[in-house]
Formats: sequence, structure tokens, C-alpha cells
Amino acid sequence: MRKSKKNLINTLLVFLMTGCSINIAVVDLNSSKDNNSLNIKESSTSLSSKVETATNSIIYTSDEMEIINAVSKLELNDRTVVYDGKPHSIFVEGDIPHLVEIVYVGNEKVNVGEYKITAILVDKSEYHLDLPILEATLTIEKSDINVTFDSQTFSYDGKEHSIYINEQLPEGVNVIYTNNNKVKAGSYTVTAKFEDTTGNYTVPSDISSTLTIVKDGKYHDLTIIYEDGTIEEKVVENGYVIESLPNSSSDEDMYYINLETNEEIIFPYIVEDDIDISYKIVISDFTYNLSSGNATITGYNGNNPNLVIPKYVSDDTNKYPVVAIGERAFENYGLKSVTILEGVTSIRKHAFRGCSGLTSITLPNTLTFIGEYAFSYCSSLKSIVIPEGVTSIRNRAFRGCSSLTSITIPESVTSIGSYTFYYCSSLTSITLPSILTSIGEWAFSYCSSLKSIVIPESVTSIGDSAFSDCRSLTIYCEHTSQPLRWNASWNPSNRPVYWAGQWEYVNGVPTPIN
Repeated sequence: MRKSKKNLINTLLVFLMTGCSINIAVVDLNSSKDNNSLNIKESSTSLSSKVETATNSIIYTSDEMEIINAVSKLELNDRTVVYDGKPHSIFVEGDIPHLVEIVYVGNEKVNVGEYKITAILVDKSEYHLDLPILEATLTIEKSDINVTFDSQTFSYDGKEHSIYINEQLPEGVNVIYTNNNKVKAGSYTVTAKFEDTTGNYTVPSDISSTLTIVKDGKYHDLTIIYEDGTIEEKVVENGYVIESLPNSSSDEDMYYINLETNEEIIFPYIVEDDIDISYKIVISDFTYNLSSGNATITGYNGNNPNLVIPKYVSDDTNKYPVVAIGERAFENYGLKSVTILEGVTSIRKHAFRGCSGLTSITLPNTLTFIGEYAFSYCSSLKSIVIPEGVTSIRNRAFRGCSSLTSITIPESVTSIGSYTFYYCSSLTSITLPSILTSIGEWAFSYCSSLKSIVIPESVTSIGDSAFSDCRSLTIYCEHTSQPLRWNASWNPSNRPVYWAGQWEYVNGVPTPIN
């Protein structure tokens, strides 16, 4: 058993009195030491020269010194590995003395991160020496994921087609495809977006490839537009024969339609008085769903960037009025302009989201509803007129329309949803309808070019941060003071606010009263 320092000194005094010399090792208790080494002094001298300093040092026997020397050469080194789903550890390196055991704390790590690993050295010999504690850092770095995404071409067969990445992703890493699952002929840009739910991978940036569906020379969508406005739509084969036309003068009038190109085709129509009139045959590439005899446009498979949404679509036997633009119908399409003909009452959520090249759109007077995200991120859209009849503009409808400078909101609108004009950074002015009752949270936040706005007395509710970060804005309110249902943080940037009695119109411009 290990002797106490006092007992050791007494023993040494006995040796001194008898004039003995011994081989000793001294560990200086007052010297500094790090976690990975001991400061050991070794000498062979007469005992009398060491007793004087024995009160400040521990004297070890040769057996103890053998253990201490061996332990001083052990190392616990930092380690860096790449995540592979397996447990990783750091172990002591060197010749571990007999009867010295090591207890590890913090090993067996799997996930990405930096970990402190501790090795506790335990002396199991009769001496029970106090041995050092070693520390090191285990670093597990993220693993890279590499994928390939090839373009593919399919023949039109009336079925959905999609393209996918070539690799199998690890568990916890997901891929979301945008613009897949197409039926009609056309060329589509499909984007793969990756997300890691584990924190152990570095995922690729979004990548895109082209899905192409080519007409196989058999099936085509055909629309015949007659002079009186009658529309006839059919699915026909190349070389389709129009055997008869209304009021034709002869059963022998037959016309062959070349459907190999998407060009407008003009053909003669002979009436009873032998006057030739031209009619248009165009190829329709709209897809739609039917409900209660009405059609909702769900997509477009053509290449024309300047779209006109028709009043009607038809099959072999019936004609259906178009009443709605469906959810995500034209999301991320390469459109430049859109005209929606009368009859459409609803533009549903995400309908034109991400059409970054869209510069103009004409809405019908029949429109009553604009859904969430309907025109969000149409970053080239400069102006838009919302027709009378629209009562609600849903959340985020124009979010991120960074080029939008002006918008006309009709008197029929009673609510503006959350984030509706969020980050419309070019918007300089807007007139709110006099019957407006609510403005959602963050509705006009980051409209950095908006200089002034008049909030009607009809507005009883404004959400949190509705006018946040509108750094050029002055706010004029028709209320005499803040209504109770206005959120306490409706104006968190503390833009100037003038209440009724503090401002007036001068030449039609709201102006503070001096």
C-alpha cells in the first residue's frame, strides 16, 4: 500500500541516521504539469541531500517509477472522420502498463459534431497511484451527397411521365420534384430540391433537367374556332378529315388538317351563296378538369409564352365554360403575358407562382377570388388591375413581386391577407378601398419604396408587423386613435403615423398639418 508523505520522511530519516544511500525518484508537487504528462525527477544520491525538500515533493519507489514512466508516454490524440453511419471512438496510443486500466468517457459517437473524449487511467496495482486524465476531440464531419439528374424524352401516350435522379438517397435525405408528372406533349424543366433531416449530410444545390414529351404522330388536341365564336375541340389523329361544316353547300366538302406543327391553319369554308370565308383552326394545349359541366384549367403543354385563357374547352360532344384557373396550373412556367377571358371567377392558390418572366396579366371582370400565392414571386410583373367583384385577396398572393410598382385594388375588397405584398420592394403607392376591414400580418412588410398610405376608418383589424421595414413610409389614418383590434406591433419600425385631425389632403395628397 502506498505510504503517506509523513511516514516516508520518517523512514528516510532512519536511513539518513544510518548513513545509507538509495535510488529515488522525486515528483515536484509545486511544478506545473499538463494532462498528458507528469514532471518526474530521477536521481541516485545520498538521502541526506533530499530530505530537506521532501516536504514539497513525493518520493516514488523504482516500481512506482516504472508505471509512471510508462504512463507518461501514452497519448490520446484528436481524430477527424467523415460521417458514415457507424460509431467512432478515440483510444489511447502506446504501451499500456500491466495493471493499468483505462475508462473512456464520450466514445462511440455516430452523428456529425465535435465531441470531448476523456480517458481516465486507473492504477490497479498495490500502489494505487494517481494517474493523469487524458482528453482529446473527436470530430465527425458531414458526408457529401453526389447525384446525377438526366434529361429524358418520352412519346406521348396519354399517361403521366416523370424524371428522377439516378441515385438512391440515404435515409433521412429527401428529394422534392417541381414540375414533374406531365401528360401532354411539351418540354418541361423539372427541378430537384434536396433536404437533409438528419444533419449528417451536405446536400446538393437544386438541380434541373428537362422532361420532354413528343407527339407520336397519332394524337393531337384540335380546336376549331368559327366566325360566330363557336368553338369545337377534339382529340384527333394526324391527317384528320373534316367531313362537313355547318351550312356547307356540298357533302363533298372535305379538308385535311396537317397537325404536325403548332401553326395556326386557315382553311376555306364554302357557304350556300358561294362566298368564301376563312376560319381558324388552332391547336389547344390546355389541360382541364370538369365539375358540374364547368372546366378548371389545370395546365398548359404548349410553347407559347403569351397565353390567352379561352372561354370554353370541349371534347368530342360537349363544350364547357372555363370558370377557374386551377391550383398550380401555371406554376414556374416561362410565360411573358397572360390574358384571361371573361367567365373565369376564381384564380386558385399558386396558379401563377414563380412565373418570373411574366410582365403583364389581364384579369376578367367576372373574377371574384384570388387565392394564396396566386402571383407570388412573379418578379417581372410591373402592374396589375384587380377588377371590381373581387372581395378578398388571400395570403401571400403577390409576395415577392419585386418589380410591381402599382396595383389597383377595387372598392369591393374587404380583406387583405397575411404577407400579401411582402417584399414588393418597388411598390411606390397603393390606394386601399373604403370598405376594407382587415389587413393581415406582414401584409406590406419590406415594401421599401412605399412612400405613403391612407388607412380607411373601416379598417378594424391590423396584424402583427403589417408595415415592418417600410423605411420610406408615412402612414395616414382616418381613425383618431389606434383601434383596440390593431396589433400592438402593427408598425414595429415606428414609421411616422398621423391620425385624423393631424393631416389633410392638399391637391389630393395626404399632408401633415403644421
